[in-house]
Amino acid sequence: HCVGSWFESRGVGVIHEWKPSPHYRNYGDALGELVIEALDLDEHSMRESKQTLYFPIGSVIQNLNVKPLIQKGITPVFMACGWYGEELDSRLMARGVFIGARGPDTVAALERAGVEGVQVTGDSAYMAFDYLAIDAPIERVDKLLIPHVLDMRVNVRTDVSALGLDRVILPRVITRGDIIKLTTTIAHAEFVLAGAMHTAIAAHAHGTPFAPFSEKYWKDQKSRVKWEDWLESVGVPREKLRFVSDYDEGMEWYSEVFG
Repeated sequence: HCVGSWFESRGVGVIHEWKPSPHYRNYGDALGELVIEALDLDEHSMRESKQTLYFPIGSVIQNLNVKPLIQKGITPVFMACGWYGEELDSRLMARGVFIGARGPDTVAALERAGVEGVQVTGDSAYMAFDYLAIDAPIERVDKLLIPHVLDMRVNVRTDVSALGLDRVILPRVITRGDIIKLTTTIAHAEFVLAGAMHTAIAAHAHGTPFAPFSEKYWKDQKSRVKWEDWLESVGVPREKLRFVSDYDEGMEWYSEVFG
């Protein structure tokens, strides 16, 4: 897997974006492009600040992301990001800048590492969605399955009718237009079964019913950490988190959790 920047093509290496492939971007990480726009950060000043690396989104508050930067004299700046379940090194975190945090678990992890005063702001994706201000749908259409970008057992040819769903959309984007198109599709959907957490956040931001997609399709148990952190930030207790397999289970969970 490669780590890159959406500014790389312009020669500005100051924005972090995780990329699962050289050929496409992951929707959730690509939303960082719109977070930067929403914050109206000045590109010229960012270009001049080559000793700062901005993390605009994601579960990126990790020792492995901070250590190589500190060794090179680069300051990491995390914008309402989240942790990923690994205890944080206090020596590394002391060198970072934290502008808000995705959820209370991230704040608690930072506090255990000696970083005080960081506030829960919610996932930075909400800034992107507020910025886009997509119109409410006249009529909601399609029950969607959007798997995690690394869930290779699900593809666009997967027949999901037995799950009570209409179609599969992979969370792969390339251009800014692709990001907006997928966000609009989610905003106008009838339901989203979300393996990709940021597609669930997009659904939540636009009032689209959703549910977390069954863990058996995505083995990384660390994924539960980020879901709990986010859901806690929107008032859903961690014990309410449940991964489901189909539309009926998903709507039952959504109705139970969000009423």
